This record gives sequence, structure tokens and C-alpha cells, in this order.
Amino acid sequence: MIIDVSNILKVEGSKLDIDTFVEFGSVEFNGDTFQFSKPVKVTGNIVHIGTTLKLSADVSGAIRTKCYRCAKELEKEFSFSIQETFTNNAHLTVKEDEDIIYFEGNRLDLSEVIVNNIFINMPMKYLCSQECKGLCPKCGTDLNTNQCNCREEEIDPRLEVLKNFFY
Repeated sequence: MIIDVSNILKVEGSKLDIDTFVEFGSVEFNGDTFQFSKPVKVTGNIVHIGTTLKLSADVSGAIRTKCYRCAKELEKEFSFSIQETFTNNAHLTVKEDEDIIYFEGNRLDLSEVIVNNIFINMPMKYLCSQECKGLCPKCGTDLNTNQCNCREEEIDPRLEVLKNFFY
């Protein structure tokens, strides 16, 4: 999502409104692949303040992934606000606690910023439900729909003699 900011860079205080849909397809993050099931809606504005551009936007969409416990396909919707600051001034002094993103020229590529904010605002692990029992670690049976016949307790053979001691 490339935005031409040449007009607002000319006059301090000027504003550029954003109201668009961005197509991302699939994205790799933290070793997982996430599929965006619909275009991501971005609504907000960019304001020229001093030597920076301030982005304020609302982002919403839906992402397709798998349950961390049972690997069932699921879709999760998201909606949140983002605030980012950009500059094309390479000599700008930045405070230690200030996050400013550098850009060159008169165009801002917001794609990476939006994707990063999506994953910052989404949970690290997705569950199909809080009651999900997951998969059996031995045979792989989905414990939400079936029971497996695996032995639940596994005793170290060296300590098995102690089992009879307590019963």
C-alpha cells in the first residue's frame, strides 16, 4: 500500500485522508502461515507535523489460521487502531523511547507497517475454543471428536515396581 505524500509534505499541518482496502494474501509470521480471508480495511489519516508525518488509522479484517491444539482451520476477525510516526529527515534526533520510521522520497509504503501492527495486536496462539482438548500426543486423534485408546499414564520401567508399593 503505497501512499504519495508529496502534497502534504509541502505544507505543515496538511492532512491526507485514507479509506481503502489492502490485499495481503498469505503472510509468514513466527513460523506460521496466515491467510487473509478478505482485504484489510484501513481508514484514517496522515498529518504533516514539523519534520514528521503522523499516521492514525483503524484497521480491520479477518485472518485464517489453525488452532494451536487441534490444528482445525479457523478464521479470526480483528479490529484495532494504529498510531505511527514517519520522517524522511535522516538527521532527525530521535528520543530513546520514540519509534520513528524512516522513509525516502515522497512515497510511504504502509504494507509492512500494517502487517506488523496486525501481528502485534493479535494473540500469539489461536484456539478454536477455550474448551479445545487438542490432539492425543501419542496417536494424533482429535480428542474433541473421538476418544483414543492410548494408555494415559506412562511409567518409567525402572520405577514401575514402586507402583505396587502405594496400592
